[in-house]
Amino acid sequence: MLPLLAEHGGRLERRLRALDDRTEAHLLSFPSDEHVAAYRADPRRCAAAPLLESSEAAIELLAVRDVR
Repeated sequence: MLPLLAEHGGRLERRLRALDDRTEAHLLSFPSDEHVAAYRADPRRCAAAPLLESSEAAIELLAVRDVR
């Protein structure tokens, strides 16, 4: 659902893939928690949920911060 990010103020900062190509992580940024909630509740994203479920991808949402 990456194409929907910009509509909700989101941005794909980094996309990382494990060397075995079985795991991928996306580092996303949003201006606020409200923007994240709107992205997650977008009806187009919800409509695609069955596709995601059939892919057997695991989704885990973690709030993170920069470490200096």
